Amino acid sequence: MDSQTYDLAKAQTLYEWALGIYPQAEGPHYQLARIYFLKAGFSRALNEINTEIKNFPDFKRSYYVRGLINGYAKNFSEAAADFQEFLKWDPKSWAAHNDLAWVYFQAGDYENALKVSEEGLKWSPGNPWLLNSSGVALLNLGKKKEAEAIFAEALAAVQKLSPDDWKKAYPGNDPDIASGGLENMILTIKRNQELSVDN
Repeated sequence: MDSQTYDLAKAQTLYEWALGIYPQAEGPHYQLARIYFLKAGFSRALNEINTEIKNFPDFKRSYYVRGLINGYAKNFSEAAADFQEFLKWDPKSWAAHNDLAWVYFQAGDYENALKVSEEGLKWSPGNPWLLNSSGVALLNLGKKKEAEAIFAEALAAVQKLSPDDWKKAYPGNDPDIASGGLENMILTIKRNQELSVDN
């Protein structure tokens, strides 16, 4: 998807139109959930994704989307369960490990945040998102020296990424923000690294 075709309002209209023609269609509720999530309409997003899961329980990507929605809605135990369900289906997913670690971190469970990010790194060594998650967990566990080394590795890894890599990691987001998102991630890792250095 390029920036000229990124139009959430138009996409929403088309998916609603599709459901009007065929209410039992597979996909529109899933896509509407993603759209409402991007608009921070978490209640509507949950309604849509729950309908998709009820109608098509074998489509496991719905659990990933519901995990994101629940995580941002601060339903952390539900979000963790959703990501765990997705990881049963796709245990190699670095993104699901990273988002599950984020959920644990938001809930103040730094031990599990570290455990999950380290599990993800077994499948995706050198992944800057997972490295940053590990470093943040270590930092909050008071392990500054270990965190500093991880952040150095994360910084080296993220600086090798291009905006196209960012787009692949966030396929639902506006591609026009890819460069800015990558720059913000680099700055975030640098700030985290500074926090890990004893003054």
